[in-house]
Amino acid sequence: MKSYKGVTLIEMMIAIAIASILLAVAAPSFRTMIIRYNIDALVDDFTVAVTTARSEAASRGLEVRVCANEDCDATTWVDGWFVIDANDSVIQVFNNDGRYPITVTTETAATVTAITFNAAGYNRDEERYVFSACEPGGGAGDRMMRGVTVEFSGRAYQTDFAGTLQKARFDKGEGGTTGNDRSEEVNLNCN
Repeated sequence: MKSYKGVTLIEMMIAIAIASILLAVAAPSFRTMIIRYNIDALVDDFTVAVTTARSEAASRGLEVRVCANEDCDATTWVDGWFVIDANDSVIQVFNNDGRYPITVTTETAATVTAITFNAAGYNRDEERYVFSACEPGGGAGDRMMRGVTVEFSGRAYQTDFAGTLQKARFDKGEGGTTGNDRSEEVNLNCN
């Protein structure tokens, strides 16, 4: 009598059923991981744009802006943003596919068309700007969101997913700080 090696149909069906159950349990956490990664990437890109604009302003001796579009007149940042110098030369372009809601506001929730850095690399308007990148859909309380604040001096600080700044020394551009080393909450806006 011959002996056959291999897997029976019943054994294969059981293995497929177990794999399906494991995949069904893991799928939601993969979705969360992908959303978190995409939000992190947007926050990192905006931080790079602000840092680039600030350093280019100081090195070129010109005003440099971070704008929602090439003309610096749009308030919708969802498609990406541009780093543009005072001669209207585009220094760098950052794209977003439009799926993740993005807003840039001041502390008083006014919408922003541009963040401008003067020739010394400081925030020209002496406003505190808040960039918010949010999970698409969902209610305001259950969305994942992160942000970047651009301080009076032009420095950019990232928030964690709870909206708490990771660095809590806020300077006015004169070397003094407005707080100590404790955390500070930032109101992220996902409208």
